[in-house]
Amino acid sequence: MRSFIGTIPFAVFLGCFPACFAIGILSTGHAHAQTSPWPAALNDASQDRAATVFDALPEADRKAIQDGLIWTGDYQGTVDGRFGKGTRKAIIAFATRSQLPGDGTLDAKGRARLAALAAQAKRAMRFSITTDARNGTKIGVPLRLLSKSAATKTGTRYFSADRSAALETEMTPESAGNLAQKFDAARLESRNRKVTYKILRPDFYVVTGESAGHQFYSRAARGLRNGVSVVMGFTFTYPASAKATYERLVIAAADSFEPFPGQTPSAAPLPVVMANGIVVGDGLVLASLPASGCPTPKIRGQIAKISKQDGDLALLEATNISVTPVALRMQPPAAPADVVVMSFIAKQARQGATAAQPMSEPSSELVATSGTLLTHVSAPGLRILAAPQGAIAGSPVFDRTGALIGLLQDSKAPAKQIGDIVPAVSRSLMVSARLAAFLGPNKPKEAGAGADHSLGDIVTTNRTALVPIFCGP
Repeated sequence: MRSFIGTIPFAVFLGCFPACFAIGILSTGHAHAQTSPWPAALNDASQDRAATVFDALPEADRKAIQDGLIWTGDYQGTVDGRFGKGTRKAIIAFATRSQLPGDGTLDAKGRARLAALAAQAKRAMRFSITTDARNGTKIGVPLRLLSKSAATKTGTRYFSADRSAALETEMTPESAGNLAQKFDAARLESRNRKVTYKILRPDFYVVTGESAGHQFYSRAARGLRNGVSVVMGFTFTYPASAKATYERLVIAAADSFEPFPGQTPSAAPLPVVMANGIVVGDGLVLASLPASGCPTPKIRGQIAKISKQDGDLALLEATNISVTPVALRMQPPAAPADVVVMSFIAKQARQGATAAQPMSEPSSELVATSGTLLTHVSAPGLRILAAPQGAIAGSPVFDRTGALIGLLQDSKAPAKQIGDIVPAVSRSLMVSARLAAFLGPNKPKEAGAGADHSLGDIVTTNRTALVPIFCGP
């Protein structure tokens, strides 16, 4: 099962992925300090052709290519067998360096060379997929470096001879702490501990950072083990000074992680155009529509009428929508400040239609991400630094008391996605004052003073006020 894998460590977000292991055991014949740039002649037509060639291969071969490109240092995403720009760019980099055609495809000769180099690198690291005897998870472990192991209460700890690096698996019953609570604990910072990336979804979380001269990568997923709801996870730590050695191994370990082996994986998110809506009255939904346009928005399977629009902002009229209170903070907190961004992500298409939902559309889930409220360095206004998943348009932003402070605007330039995670980027915030002016008498009530709440509590309080919007033809 690969539904919880493929998250990329924080250093990769900054483009500092090493070309080869620092200990010098991986070589592709030519040293390369960074991924080769895209040839200028490549265009959408060649992208489509390369995708057609890639998709014609058996799934096992497609995944083998992506896995091999991780070990050559060219690919930084999920081993899912799907062709995207990241896979294409990695193939071009590898092929160009190996003096093969640089058109984004690999023939049998190129695939064989890639497989040989990947196998050589794995043997050198003694990279082995292990099944944890205590909790049943599967994960790849570089046994050359993490040569020692010891059983823990709920998993196994693999560690280096000098104990400076370690990979530890863990299992926790949700009765002793659910996923959101564990995420809140994992993202805590102190004087010696800084979190550099964090995201919570309904079924997993990722937290990365730096602590006392070490880098760490933590991932956990929720599911059933012997009929009991549990959280399975692992944490990989290594010295910051050995980043060039370990970064690629973290990617390989994350891509191999199977928290619940043998269970049917979740359907992958579908590439649909979506927006996020906030219920502001009976049959009324506030939204910021996608930059690509949304001429026929649908809510709960029904076409919604755009009754009012001002730029990105739109007030939609929809049936079967009831008022769910959401509080509006007219004065956002002083920047910088912690905030929570919520958005919907598509899951899978429904088969057929029902009387209640006559128009087929994907199902969706609400995801929440921590972010930071910032002031713009070169222009007036506020921005949000966050990594929202799924639909960006109209993603509501809440302060830590759970009050709405604005909506995110969509961008015509999509965020660069690495694997199944979108790195944090800065986006414009449509502040609550603009929302109130647009809504007039339909604006939500103003929020009073309140104490800070956890991310999970903020989601629970506001989730029923949020609805996904699908943009159809």
